[in-house]
Amino acid sequence: MHTFKVSGMGCGSCVAKITTAIHAIDSNASVNVDLSQAQVKIESSLAYELLASAIKNVGFDVQ
Repeated sequence: MHTFKVSGMGCGSCVAKITTAIHAIDSNASVNVDLSQAQVKIESSLAYELLASAIKNVGFDVQ
């Protein structure tokens, strides 16, 4: 399980963008987005850096 602090998320569209980006590189990934905590939890066998890059590529900042 990878946990990301993601800034710039605020709505369902943001959740959809992130989920779609992750599923594009790992269709079996489990994605859980908590808007109130600005947190994304991803269960995937892919490396943290690869997942973070996918989130950044759709316009969000990852800490």
